[in-house]
Amino acid sequence: MPLMSPLPRDSVPAETAALLAAHADEHGHFAALREAFAYFPAALRALDNQYDLIIGQGRLDRGLRELVFACAASARGDEYLARAMAAQAAAHGFTGTGAVLAMAASGEGRSDAETCLLTWARKMATTPYKVVERDIERLHTAGWRDQEIVEALTVVSLSAYMSVMSLTLKLA
Repeated sequence: MPLMSPLPRDSVPAETAALLAAHADEHGHFAALREAFAYFPAALRALDNQYDLIIGQGRLDRGLRELVFACAASARGDEYLARAMAAQAAAHGFTGTGAVLAMAASGEGRSDAETCLLTWARKMATTPYKVVERDIERLHTAGWRDQEIVEALTVVSLSAYMSVMSLTLKLA
């Protein structure tokens, strides 16, 4: 059970209600999190902007970005966001929410390069201070360029930002 209830609809300022409604289709997969952010409308705007820029754009395939996010959230124990983003990855070509996370964890159905990236993303989600030169060398050997590595790391960072709210408020 969440630690905070959403703002009562009649107390949501009109501008905030418009923000919630405007992005409901794109971000409905984590509606409870966005409703928590509605307590601080500037944070809700920032969240939507970051999500649109980081998940909505980039060199990596959108489904892969969503899978990186799901794996990072799952590695942190945030099943709320892991399930939501795995469902998004499934909507972009991966099959089945649970299967997406299992597949990502096992590497099944993924190329060696993708498996390498997802393994690294899980490590960055839980122990980024343990990164060593060999971790980046493995990514380069697998074919990832620096731009793609930074993009994936940015996705992992966005998932951390969102997981702090999700895990603290017990949204799972």
